[in-house]
Amino acid sequence: MTELAIHEIIGDPKQVDADLLEFCKNTRLLSSRRARLIERYPKRWIAIFGRKVKADAPSLSQVLAKVDKLQIPRSSVVIRYIDKNQRRMIL
Repeated sequence: MTELAIHEIIGDPKQVDADLLEFCKNTRLLSSRRARLIERYPKRWIAIFGRKVKADAPSLSQVLAKVDKLQIPRSSVVIRYIDKNQRRMIL
């Protein structure tokens, strides 16, 4: 596969790198602020973008609707259910 073909599939490598870095920062927020998130958003779904909670709702479909309303690309948002008991999700 040529470099051009790869570029067409994944897009600009610099943008992919920036997106992955932002994703890592957003997921780190979940760990570093876990206690505060549990206190503020118990048993709710949250959407994180730009290292901030941009939306929360009691159901996944509702938080996705809020993300869509805010015009945040779903591929760029980290969504998580906040609960005292940590759950492992295999995707």
